[in-house]
Amino acid sequence: YQRRVHGVSIFFRFCCLFVMPQHTLPNLDFSFCEVQEPKDLLKIPARFGRIYEGKRNIEAPVVAAPGDPEEVDDETHRPGNEDDSYHQQNKGKTSLMETLDATMTSSLTRYVAGSCKLSNNSLDDISSLTIILKTVVVNALSNLTSLDLSFNRISTIPEDIVSLPLGALYLHANNISKITEVNKLQSMKSLHAVTLHGNPIENNTKNYKYHVLWLLPGLKSLDFATFTKRDRETVKTYVSFFKPERISK
Repeated sequence: YQRRVHGVSIFFRFCCLFVMPQHTLPNLDFSFCEVQEPKDLLKIPARFGRIYEGKRNIEAPVVAAPGDPEEVDDETHRPGNEDDSYHQQNKGKTSLMETLDATMTSSLTRYVAGSCKLSNNSLDDISSLTIILKTVVVNALSNLTSLDLSFNRISTIPEDIVSLPLGALYLHANNISKITEVNKLQSMKSLHAVTLHGNPIENNTKNYKYHVLWLLPGLKSLDFATFTKRDRETVKTYVSFFKPERISK
């Protein structure tokens, strides 16, 4: 029996070498940190995260994140120096960073992360969230693939969130009431998982599940439930009978 268990263990480890990513970036956790607005991330320490300092990634005392993040060049990815075209398109939000107190930015803690948790806070207006994440997370516009904003007070999804390479976006338990907010996510080709349950939108939208899948056909799951082939066939019937374009406006 022990030999059999040992053999299964070795086989599992061997499979992990091929199935599990070897350079997965660590998580960044700001959940339960009493964050009221995005700029609070510039001064509140994360509960869990890998600190970035030059070309060295220093683990904070509370960190236990596995994996070695890819090395990031400090000169090309310091705040305000990555993706100039993004800044040109978001001059209004960029001014937020330019007007920050000098002492705050000089002591700013940055992190190396592939996912960020901001759940269970008091976030309401997140219009400046993308530019703040881009400053707090090194190379966020190419590395940040998961964002958890659940259990907040969010009612509006910022349009520039589409600049993040998100594969998963968790928005459950918020105050989103209009289906037009979901429309803003249509250009996110990498998005495969979304949660919206626990928002007024869930009850305000007729055939909520199929309407969201119609808007975001690239989704693989909604509210932690995987879409089936039958679901995708049902969407065609839904569009034919209910004319969802009228609902979404």
